[in-house]
Amino acid sequence: MAAPLIVGYDGSDCAKGALSAGADLAAQLGTDLLAVFAASTPGPPGGEMSDYRRAVERHGAKLLEEVTGIVDGRAPVTTSVEDGSPEDVLIDAARRHGAQMVVVGSHGERPLLGVILGSTPYRLVHRCPVPVLVVPDPE
Repeated sequence: MAAPLIVGYDGSDCAKGALSAGADLAAQLGTDLLAVFAASTPGPPGGEMSDYRRAVERHGAKLLEEVTGIVDGRAPVTTSVEDGSPEDVLIDAARRHGAQMVVVGSHGERPLLGVILGSTPYRLVHRCPVPVLVVPDPE
């Protein structure tokens, strides 16, 4: 099996578009998809922060339940919920899995706004060790 494609997934319309594009590409390449939900949960472990982390993990797992339906059998797919910034988690996943590519959606921010707000696609394009496919928002 060829190296997988990593898809960042947060349940947004643009993430659904990226997942669909990733599924099509994975089918053409004969490879697997790994759909990753990432969210930072800052602070020390324990107490309320542990409750918050568990709530974020449950939310991510719930969102990732949609993935199989969107991929609709076009490619084998697995999912993962990970703690950390989406950019760092996707870069780490690409390295760990020897990914061919990372696929993410874009909300269509203007370049300057993306830099100021910290657009994940913008940062991935500049830091990721593998190619990054940025799929525009379907709207």
